[in-house]
Amino acid sequence: MANWPKELLAPCGTRSAYNRHLRYGEPTCEECRKAHSEHIRNWCKSNPERFKAIYTAGNRKQREKRKAAKSAEAVAE
Repeated sequence: MANWPKELLAPCGTRSAYNRHLRYGEPTCEECRKAHSEHIRNWCKSNPERFKAIYTAGNRKQREKRKAAKSAEAVAE
């Protein structure tokens, strides 16, 4: 944990606190996970084209990885 006074740290239940948990390797609390999920949900609704591009690109990469793993598995047999 940082050596910051507690009153300067963002309270749990905010995205800042969620990021702080991640930055310091702490487990995220339920309130922070909910705040992060809400932010992502709102971002996806307000940026549908960007969300679609990111989501489909991620799926494409996963499909390519699975396909490569299957072909490597077939070669090994």
